[in-house]
Order: sequence, then structure tokens, then C-alpha cells
Amino acid sequence: MWTYICVQTYGKYLGFWVGPGSTDHIWTKPLHKYLQRAKEWASLNLGMFFNLLAYKTFISSVLSFTMQLAEDPSTLLDYSMTALRLLLAGPGNWITIADASHLKSAFCFPIEFTPLQSLSLAIKARILATIAPDASIKARELEHALITYGRRTFPTWHQNCFFTTLDRCRSTLQEKDITSSTVKACMKHTGNLSFQNVARQMITSRYGVCYYSESRVRQKLVCWKLSGIPGLQERRIIGNMRLLADHAPPRVQAVYFKAVWNGWVTDCRMRTLLTQKGKSVRPCVLRCGLGSDSLQHYAVCNVFWDSLVSLLQISTGCRSRDFFLLAADGMSKELKLQLAGAIYALHRGVQVLRHADCGCQLNPRALLQCWVKKCGIRLVNKHTNKQDRTLSITF
Repeated sequence: MWTYICVQTYGKYLGFWVGPGSTDHIWTKPLHKYLQRAKEWASLNLGMFFNLLAYKTFISSVLSFTMQLAEDPSTLLDYSMTALRLLLAGPGNWITIADASHLKSAFCFPIEFTPLQSLSLAIKARILATIAPDASIKARELEHALITYGRRTFPTWHQNCFFTTLDRCRSTLQEKDITSSTVKACMKHTGNLSFQNVARQMITSRYGVCYYSESRVRQKLVCWKLSGIPGLQERRIIGNMRLLADHAPPRVQAVYFKAVWNGWVTDCRMRTLLTQKGKSVRPCVLRCGLGSDSLQHYAVCNVFWDSLVSLLQISTGCRSRDFFLLAADGMSKELKLQLAGAIYALHRGVQVLRHADCGCQLNPRALLQCWVKKCGIRLVNKHTNKQDRTLSITF
């Protein structure tokens, strides 16, 4: 009868894996569920804004329970990068975790990617402040027991117990003067934010690597080969993102950001994958007959710009990549908003045409007109500075 009894060094107690052998199992299921949810939400094709919102609410929260007491696994950053690739799909390496983590602070996007490392530290800080304020005392008692009883079994297990993990987190946070008292002091000036959110903001600001938005934009503009003055272009791009944050919905902001970051899915951007499959780059899907399926071509495509010339009453000499990225000299706010709506329509129209059945003949101009009506931009009255009319463009 005793031969059928299973003896193992780990087990689950109140949702946590405990025991000497729990290290290899405590993160297996949460990380699997984390990636599974990221795949499920990514398959819905909700767009950049709603995917980031779903990540904050439904995906990263899967790990929050285990993060309360367990040490972060060495593969946490790799899983975070995989989830980012799923949710912010596009050409390879079009965006980094640093870019996604500063979408709101640097580029005025409504929401940004939450780094798991700062989230884990903030969660443990909350546990230290509310549930286990005596974690340091308990950790010292275990350390003393190990010294007193040198031959105690499973020493590694005791050295990585929950109290020891929390005590290491406390020491790490104290190096940057992040304690329960300092967090509570900051809460008095942050409105209704919770302890954990305030702690996370403090951790991000004090531990995060400095992110230079102008330098990052400058790197991304290299492939565009603009003719403007370096430095001025970057500030204009960032200013455009602030303008769109005030007058355009997140979907227009996302399309413009992906345009600057060269993140549109086109054949030229996915050339390596096409080569592996033995395929070639298709011509312009707007059927201008002069270029290939690439973002840099669509920025100056005849079909797109002929419509803009008649619409915005601009000269044909404005057809340039500087004008397309809203970085040309002398552009008014209203003109930038109108062009941003046209860029959104171009992106949606191009993607529809790229995935349309080869035998289905769609009118590119009709598609542009259809999507520009859905961009949702509110134009500003020059005299009252109020939003009083919706963008309306007819191609």
C-alpha cells in the first residue's frame, strides 16, 4: 500500500507553491496563462490603444498574485517582450519596450506599456506596507536559524523563502528612498491613486533608464531622409503628437506614431519574410503604377496626393515626406489635423487593399473617403479656440 504514496518536495497552499522544490513550478502556470491571454487579446485586432488597455487590466494582472511573494524569474523580460510583440504587432523590432513604456509620458498617448519589473516591485512594496511589515524581522530569524543549525536541510529553500524575498525588495527600494512613509507622503499630492500605483510611479522614475524622446525620434527619422533642419524636425514631430492627443482619437495617434516609427506592415518592410517564402514585393496597392508597397512610397504616392491637392488647396510642390509627417515649414494646426485624418484613411485603405481578394477590384479613392469619415478628428475654431466641427474630407 505504501508503494503508491507519492512524495514530492512542493505543493500548493492558498494559491502559492511552497516547499523546497517549488522554485521550478511557482511561475510555470502564471507565465503560460500570461502569454495565452496576450495571444487571445491580440487575435481580436483591437488596435494599439485597446490592446494596451487590455494588457493593463486583464493580462499583466495574471502575474500580480504570484508577484506578491515570489522572486521574479530570469525569463520575465523575455515573456514581456513576447507579449509586446503580440499586442503591438508590426514589422520586426519596430518598437522597443522602452518606447512602449514611454508612450504616455513622452508622446502623449492615452496609455503606455507597464514594465513587469516595476510592477513586481510595487506589488511587493504594498505587501510590505500592509500585510508583512515585519518581513525583515522574520528574515533575520531565519538567517539566525541557518547559522545556529548549520546542517539544516534545504538551506536554499530557507534563503529564498517569502520573507527573505520581501526583505530583499525592501532593501532594494530603500536604496532609492522608496519606503512606506515616502509613498504615503506622495499619495497626499496624487489624488485618488492607490498605494501600489504611486509606488510604481516612484519606482519607474527613480529606477528607469532616462528616455530621450527627441533622440529616439531622430533615430527613427533616418530612414525618411527628410530635408528639414535636424532638431527642429524632432520637436515638430513631438509637438504633433501633443496636438493629436488634444483633437484626435487614439486610433489616429497610433497610426501617426507607427508612421514615424516606420511600423506600417508593407511588403518592403516585410521583405525578409517574403524572400524566405519565395515571394517578391508587390507594386503599390493604390495602383499608381510608379512604386512598390512601402510606406515611403505611399507618403508621396500620386493617387493619395492628387486627392490632397484638391482637398486642402495646396500646391503640388508640397508633395514631400516632410509634409506627410507634418514636419514641413508653415503648416497650420488645422492643416495638420486634416492631413492626420488623411494619413489614418491611407493606412486603413492600404491594409484593406493588401488583404483584399486579387479578383476583387476596389476603388482606392472610395476607400480613402470611407475611412477618413471615421477618423473622428475635431477641428479647432481659430477665433474661439473651441472644437466646433468634425473633420470632413471628400476625395
